[in-house]
Amino acid sequence: EGICITSDDNTYHLCSYQILSSNGDSKVAAKNLFALLRKLDESQSEILYAQTCPTNNGLEFAINDRLKRASTR
Repeated sequence: EGICITSDDNTYHLCSYQILSSNGDSKVAAKNLFALLRKLDESQSEILYAQTCPTNNGLEFAINDRLKRASTR
């Protein structure tokens, strides 16, 4: 987890970032993603920036699908 700065209309906001799996393990990433999304639902967060999985097979498809659905909320 760390800190980043984003700019939107010359307004700067601090945000946190989290790596869902340091070694690319899809099961770990999925578990951490779903926990993080629940945590974000309870927070005051308005924007989520996410990078999708590089492939779209199996569990990675489910992760990408969940990110896509979260982006439309």
